[in-house]
Amino acid sequence: MALFGCAAFRQTSSEVVIREPGDRLLGAPRPAQPEARKHLEFAWLSEAAYGNTTAGLEEKAAASAASIKAGDASMTASGCPNEAAK
Repeated sequence: MALFGCAAFRQTSSEVVIREPGDRLLGAPRPAQPEARKHLEFAWLSEAAYGNTTAGLEEKAAASAASIKAGDASMTASGCPNEAAK
């Protein structure tokens, strides 16, 4: 069964799905960061609204753990910059 126009179902938390002007259906998921740069005020509003939800906090914890495992010496376990690494 094909689901046309349901691109948002495949989007991850780091992607956005956009319906371009004149298009009837949503486009394919694309990286969120370039769109967030264009609309920074809305990106901050989204972070304020959803960043402290259970899902948002879990995602932040996972990202922090991943950077620690990767050996990112510029950040501490609490997510604060590590002044000794500079």
